[in-house]
Amino acid sequence: MAVRPGDDGIYITERPGRIRVVRDGRVRTVLDWRKRTKHGNEQGMLGLAFSRDGSHLFVYYIGKGDEHSHLDAWRMDGDAVEEGSRRRILLVKQPEDNVHKGGQLAVDEEGLLYLALGDGGPSDNPPMTSQQLGTLLGKIVRIQPTPDRRRPYRIPDDNPFVGRKGARGEIFAMGLRNPWRFSFDRETGDLWVADVGRYIIEEINALRPRRAAGANFGWPHYEGTSRQRGGGPDDMVAPLHTYPHDDRCAVIGGYVYRGTALRNLRGAYVYGDFCDGRVRALVRDRGRVTQDRVLGRAVPGMTSFGEDADGELYVLSLEGGLQRIVPRSGG
Repeated sequence: MAVRPGDDGIYITERPGRIRVVRDGRVRTVLDWRKRTKHGNEQGMLGLAFSRDGSHLFVYYIGKGDEHSHLDAWRMDGDAVEEGSRRRILLVKQPEDNVHKGGQLAVDEEGLLYLALGDGGPSDNPPMTSQQLGTLLGKIVRIQPTPDRRRPYRIPDDNPFVGRKGARGEIFAMGLRNPWRFSFDRETGDLWVADVGRYIIEEINALRPRRAAGANFGWPHYEGTSRQRGGGPDDMVAPLHTYPHDDRCAVIGGYVYRGTALRNLRGAYVYGDFCDGRVRALVRDRGRVTQDRVLGRAVPGMTSFGEDADGELYVLSLEGGLQRIVPRSGG
């Protein structure tokens, strides 16, 4: 889900390859890319974001026929996508056809575009791609899109690995398995990353802005705080919160709540899990989790969270569509 500056609509992706806008209780298709999108398992149209001025739409999807990760841009014409304006920004080759694709997109206050990519799999034999600076797999990427088709983006000079021999300058953070999802706290700028575990542990990471650039989250040497193989980075970022695979199995990252409708949630990180579907609120104080409580009823098939222009939160699911998180009846 994404909102566009100056637009009161809510834009959502459908996994088969379509983007729809919800406005005034009505749903309309703004982009139908199903012929070019491969979906199923962890594939599909997985992320969208808008430029700071709302003039461009950025879309992340898995390509039909090549199974690569595609990051494309379209110009907006009013509240519609301008036909024929598509340009490719980034293409990432995927080693496996169905797992660990990542897909979250976000644009910061400077107009820089962030993309989270999974390690590409396979699950049964975790690769080292997340620790290799020569590939974008298992990383959060940070770039500045441009209108030039021949050079569709530039690499910010202050990216942490710019100038390092053998490193991709696009890399902002590394050591991730399948980040699903990440977000920035709109008040503090803190980076929150939920990383899906393998068989044991789910983890949530939170970093102040000054620590986020160049951060190494440790996969595949660590799953949460559990060592999986020898070696590993000396400067690995320890997760803020972990939980085991009991009735849960795959973390769904959300947002720090900064809206006004849910006063008791202000400052809490709202997240969930695909398997139990429970929306949860995690409270951090001085680098430690002091609360982790369940909110309301379960949302079967939970897949993502969204934040609107006012900081109010939504949850998306395969079974329940788009739902807004609201106060309980009677308080």
